[in-house]
Amino acid sequence: MRSLSITLAACTLALFAAGCGGDAETHDDSHDWMAERQTYEDKLETQKDKVDDRLAELREDASEATGDAKDELEESIDELEALSADLERRLDRLGDTTSDTWDEWTRETDRLLDRAGDEINKAMS
Repeated sequence: MRSLSITLAACTLALFAAGCGGDAETHDDSHDWMAERQTYEDKLETQKDKVDDRLAELREDASEATGDAKDELEESIDELEALSADLERRLDRLGDTTSDTWDEWTRETDRLLDRAGDEINKAMS
């Protein structure tokens, strides 16, 4: 669904640029930005899938654990669930980004991805 939205947005942007007398360079810049956004979306979805896969593993481990080990696993599960929800929200808002907001949006999202990676590594140790 998100891919369709992004594709529709790219088509609309291209038609708008052509209809408003946009030159080929502007269109190419828009196309490059849209391609970059699609690549980033793929990266973000892959990372979210990794978080969700690790969550499933932790839930299984927690179901068999007891005592302090179970408490630590549940703490990691809570953190990864929150990060997964945050990543999903970022994916949902990806379509709202513009070339003007892209750099800030990716910086914020990269920080979130770093936190997710750190939490996955913590949970694996």
